[in-house]
Amino acid sequence: MRPTAVFEYEDMNTVDHFTRLFAYDAWANHEVLSGLRTASEPPARCLKFIAHILAAERLWLERLELKEQTLPVWPGFTVDECGHLAADLSQRWKRRVVKLIWQTRSAIATVKAKAGGAARMTS
Repeated sequence: MRPTAVFEYEDMNTVDHFTRLFAYDAWANHEVLSGLRTASEPPARCLKFIAHILAAERLWLERLELKEQTLPVWPGFTVDECGHLAADLSQRWKRRVVKLIWQTRSAIATVKAKAGGAARMTS
């Protein structure tokens, strides 16, 4: 590790970047599900893939949270079940990003305090 005086701003840009990515993910999932809801008979292949995408997202979140896998990676969900999962994932990812913000700020403050406020450590 080397001491540096500049990366706090860049760290927050990274958090902002991930915040935007997850907002886009939620929007894209919503748009796909809205399209499937308007179909008189949602194409089975499309439903299969959106269910898989959402289940895989959930799996990655569970891995980050050090939790056991709760869903199969290829679930046989309905459009409504996918909608509930998408809404849940959106909220859980938001909480995860907020937690990351606080962890980042705490780590920066801790290192600054140890370095006399002049620098922080980066890898």
